Amino acid sequence: MLYNITRDKNSKDQLIVPENFMKGTKFFKKSSFNIKAAGKVAKIELIKSQKLENNQILLSGNVLDQLMIPEGIDYQILVEKDCIRIGPVIGLLMTSTKSRMSKGTLAKLMSYTLIYPEVGGLLVAFSTDCIDFENNTVQGYYYDNNFTGRGLPWVSGTFPIPESIFSRTMLSNDIMDKLKEETNNHIFNSHFFNKWEFWNKLSKNKEAVVYLPETKLYSNFKDVEELVEKYGAAYMKPLNGTLSRGLYKVIKLEEGYGIKPKQGEDIITFYSSEDAAAYIKEEVVKNYKYIVQQAINPLRVKGRHLDFRVIMQKNETLDWQCTGIIALIGSRGDICSNWGITAYFEDVFYERFNFTQEQIFKLKREIVGACKTICEALESPKENYGDLGLDVVVDEEYNIWILEANKRHYHTVPLWINDVQTFYQTKANPIKYAAAQVGFHVY
Repeated sequence: MLYNITRDKNSKDQLIVPENFMKGTKFFKKSSFNIKAAGKVAKIELIKSQKLENNQILLSGNVLDQLMIPEGIDYQILVEKDCIRIGPVIGLLMTSTKSRMSKGTLAKLMSYTLIYPEVGGLLVAFSTDCIDFENNTVQGYYYDNNFTGRGLPWVSGTFPIPESIFSRTMLSNDIMDKLKEETNNHIFNSHFFNKWEFWNKLSKNKEAVVYLPETKLYSNFKDVEELVEKYGAAYMKPLNGTLSRGLYKVIKLEEGYGIKPKQGEDIITFYSSEDAAAYIKEEVVKNYKYIVQQAINPLRVKGRHLDFRVIMQKNETLDWQCTGIIALIGSRGDICSNWGITAYFEDVFYERFNFTQEQIFKLKREIVGACKTICEALESPKENYGDLGLDVVVDEEYNIWILEANKRHYHTVPLWINDVQTFYQTKANPIKYAAAQVGFHVY
């Protein structure tokens, strides 16, 4: 149940509740309790009133000030032994600096509030530079579900460090460690790994490694030669590249090697390994770090690369779920999908590969199972993830390969196929998970 909390100016250290509050429980054997909102605690006396509506609660002004939470919005209230918890207090850590918390940014964050009526609580958007660890507070904007003024329903203020945080920005190890401590590791996605860290960690997991292409951290041309000789071709990818930037394909030719950039350019031919090595060093790698990866022969649609973005998220079940799968078809001549054409997963296999509904269901189940294995293998007692976009390829033998897990994947990808429902679910699930992982409900 959600309660609307109002400031009571005529009392001190009191929580005034309706007559039927927690009716039928043993909670009222005592009248004095601790009340908590995230990391802030106050001492209160519990008072029953016949004058209040079932969802109405009064809280003394001095207690609201101690807890640093606003009045007039809807909260859940949990009773735990001798403590009352108000919440959930959920943080959206979206940017590194306050200057980026513009009206435009806040407008984009409105999509996270669509689930609010099912969760309630204090939803705070803030930036890294507005965290005050000394006072355990953040400066930011909270979502006011009862806002009636002009403009956006985000209200500035100072609040307790949220007890559950969804992070979409890079954090230093020091700040991440402090937030893990403050939230009891309820910050997700907690670690921003690069392509090599992703492969290196998962390659040690027996269940996960079967879905990974063979990969090396580039040190010299010998790394490229070994994979090209073994598989006929290999990809070179920058450790931190996105959207296929800096991607090259190295191909074994009858005489020498061919190197092809990402988009539609002709293959550059080298008749000696020395020339190919020099080109890669001077024109490809330069001062960046790269991986070399086994080239997979993907399924193709009219000769174009086909791969998939699989959205894996946790929700109120605290377990990994597949929110959606979007098919990505590359432009003609490209060495990857390059986000060319998008389509529904089911439509591609039904229309282009003549799959039956049963075959589509079976393949989808296998892909989701593989992705869930990867997501579970990434986690550890120190790392918490809840929102990942996995890049998946199905090869010509219908084997499943996981290329990468994106920590800040584009939530708008479902809109590329006009799938509004999946888009809304993609935005809702992180809020559901944020609430549930600290013990609150999704109604």
